[in-house]
Amino acid sequence: MRKDTPAHALRSLVSRFLHPGASAVAKNTTGDKPLPVQSALLKKLGDLECKSTDIKSHYSADSRNILMQAMVPRGRPFESVICALSATGQKASYAVSDCIVDEKKQSATLIFSSHSKNGPGVVLSVLPSDRYYSGTARMALVVENAEDTSYQLAVSLLSFPEPLSISILPGTKKASLIAQLADQHQKEVIVRLPLESINKVPEALEQSFIMVHYSKDAIESMISSALKDVPNFTGFANAWGSRACEDSRVMNIILADVRKQHGYFLESRTAKNSVVARVATSLDCPFSEVNGRIDKKTEPDIAAEIRRLGVSAQVAGTIVASASASKQLCDALGASRQWLRQNGIRLVFVSEIVRHPHE
Repeated sequence: MRKDTPAHALRSLVSRFLHPGASAVAKNTTGDKPLPVQSALLKKLGDLECKSTDIKSHYSADSRNILMQAMVPRGRPFESVICALSATGQKASYAVSDCIVDEKKQSATLIFSSHSKNGPGVVLSVLPSDRYYSGTARMALVVENAEDTSYQLAVSLLSFPEPLSISILPGTKKASLIAQLADQHQKEVIVRLPLESINKVPEALEQSFIMVHYSKDAIESMISSALKDVPNFTGFANAWGSRACEDSRVMNIILADVRKQHGYFLESRTAKNSVVARVATSLDCPFSEVNGRIDKKTEPDIAAEIRRLGVSAQVAGTIVASASASKQLCDALGASRQWLRQNGIRLVFVSEIVRHPHE
């Protein structure tokens, strides 16, 4: 930055640029050839999906400083936008000498100084646009144990006006009813297969578990029975199953059947030495894993966990999370819906995220 143009003077230029008066009308450089730093910032703003009409660029009245304003689409972590623009300035031989952030308004002003003695200062004001970033992060939420809740709570969850994937344990009293209700409410249904675990399983469900020593015919028969209990399914998941998910023979039988049913397999709790991913790849069976679990009990804690997982989705692009059905989850989803939208996080079905090995 020029020695005769301190940071506080550039801040005053920002105010005059955003609210120009008769004495602060700046020269419009739209028709002039932009400087390398302008070109670099304009290219990065384009990468951030700013339209040309979202960007203004002027020289200050004394022509010593370039003043820019950009309306950036919502949906990315605001910190990542600032970091990307800061790094772009550095590549164009400019350094950020000051950064003024208004977290409440999600706006910032970056003040760049040139490494060259005679280079003009650059003031870039970043404001949120009314539009949303097109590469919205995706979150698939798997709701478990809905068949163990009251009818009223199940309907409340299924009435949530966004995609949810409902994982249902066959053999339970309300399994078929919840599957039918989920289909009526246009929710995705997952058959939650009880697989043998290293740990002790619920005594009441022991007879319904697929054990590693069972024959191929027995395993296929149990899957067929589960499908009659949970109609309108889209995919499969494991309930428990740490031992079965480590057994290549068993998983070959299960995943071959999953593929035959045109479904996908979701490993809800990844076993330490799981072979699911390897076997699914060899059989060309779509699969995914649960990346996060919501174990909190209160509505505020669940809502905070949804936001935390949403941030992870913004970083990774996608996330599959699971939670147990409850009134608190229902309330937290309602409270989080607007936050998810404002931050560009779209709720989707698991089937929209599963990996297809051949792709």
